[in-house]
Amino acid sequence: DAIGQFVASNTAHAATAALNPPQLIGKTATEVFSADFAAQFHCDDLQIMTNGSPLINEERLITDAYGNQQSILMTKVPLRNESGEVIGLVGIARDITERLKAEKLRLELEKEQEVIALKEWFIATATHDFRTPLAIIKMSANILETDFDRFTPAQRTAKLHQIGVQVN
Repeated sequence: DAIGQFVASNTAHAATAALNPPQLIGKTATEVFSADFAAQFHCDDLQIMTNGSPLINEERLITDAYGNQQSILMTKVPLRNESGEVIGLVGIARDITERLKAEKLRLELEKEQEVIALKEWFIATATHDFRTPLAIIKMSANILETDFDRFTPAQRTAKLHQIGVQVN
């Protein structure tokens, strides 16, 4: 209402204060929530009551009565009487804690997949880059081994030099 008292509540809302809905009625946020949480709510409520503009899908980090941190998505709209005067507000808070955790996990998995793809690319490239000189070395060694008598000492020296260059 206009003075900040709860006039209605659902079970989820009341549970953040470790109460049931009837226990919340007639109380203010300051009476039932932590000081930080209540101060943020009060600031939001004053702004809505003063300028009549809604607060749409604002993320808030809260700590419930049990000490659990929750991320909520808050929407508050002014409640007006027949003459258009703001007489209170209606608030909706959705717990998005699990959704944010899932999103964070999804981003971590995407980064991990990028790292894996980069490693796979590196291995494929390195394998290809090693394969070519190794094939030349192997071929040169096989030629020297199988046709040893066919080469002059100078040719054998040249082939061995070529193998050394490829190895280096």
